[in-house]
Amino acid sequence: MNLMDRALEQGIAEVVCTVNAVGPRFVAGETLLLARDNTITTKYAVTIAEDGSQWIGKAEETPPISGKKYPIVGMMN
Repeated sequence: MNLMDRALEQGIAEVVCTVNAVGPRFVAGETLLLARDNTITTKYAVTIAEDGSQWIGKAEETPPISGKKYPIVGMMN
C-alpha cells in the first residue's frame, strides 16, 4: 500500500499553512494535507501549537515549539 492510500485510509486533515518554510517548498496560504496517523513516515512534518502557530521542518527534527506533530503527505494551492 502506498503512502497516500495509507494516509487516506487513516484520515487526512487539511490545514492552511501559516508560514513560509523549507525554502520555496511550503508557502503561507497553501493547504497542507496532513496524515492523522503519526506512524506514517514522510520527509516533512508540521508541528501545530495550541495557539495555532506552526513550524515545518524535516520529520526527524525536533521542533522549537510545543504541539502536535503531523506528517505532511501533500499540499494544494
